[in-house]
Amino acid sequence: MKKKILTISLLAFSMTILTGCMNAIPDLSEEDMDKVTTYMSMILLEHDVNYNSKLLTEEEKPVAVAVEIERQAELARIEEEERLLKELQEKENAPDDIEVEGGGSSSSQATASTLEDVVEIEGISITYAGSDIKDTYPDSGEAMAFTMSSAMGNKFIVSYFDVTNTTDTIVSLNFADAQLRGKFKGNGSNYTALTTLLFDDLMLHNDVLGAGETIRLVVVSEVPESAVANGVDGFTLNLRSAINKKSVNITL
Repeated sequence: MKKKILTISLLAFSMTILTGCMNAIPDLSEEDMDKVTTYMSMILLEHDVNYNSKLLTEEEKPVAVAVEIERQAELARIEEEERLLKELQEKENAPDDIEVEGGGSSSSQATASTLEDVVEIEGISITYAGSDIKDTYPDSGEAMAFTMSSAMGNKFIVSYFDVTNTTDTIVSLNFADAQLRGKFKGNGSNYTALTTLLFDDLMLHNDVLGAGETIRLVVVSEVPESAVANGVDGFTLNLRSAINKKSVNITL
């Protein structure tokens, strides 16, 4: 346990030095900075249970240092992504009912005629563009930083929405402000729409859209394979805002 704490502390300290975020560190020459970096890296390696310096030659040690730093950075990135995803899922699963003064709750939903009314983003149109049943999303070969694979016996419902800027200026698309929650309904069951780290996740998408441009966003749910044996015929998707309490039903 002590080794793990020391390893994390040394990694954080070395990253702080390298990024120049500590005002207390004096200006160092490039040569001195290289010495400090190498020294900290070797200490980091020596406290890694997977590292055995006796097995490496002097020529191999610098390579091992670089590989270990890259490995530790990748582990830190994965841990941060998992933390963010867990946080988003906790928000998604939070109860809709909010107690208000004088009793009762504010969980009642007002039906909206369009998805635009639900998200309340000016200057856009949102058009449902169909759904697919998939094992993975996005498809292999697509340039996405985050991909998902369904569990054995399950499939993904991926519903597409084309979002168009109907103005002659740039529009900010911050769908997260609406705090959208979704449910796919079909075959007598409800399936919660996933909160993901996908760049094209409609419920969390935050970007700008140029005048007249269109971007395709998605809403995804993981369902039993048997539930979509005949496709999504008869399914609906309910999207609602936890902010304005508006919701809309979309027939798939």
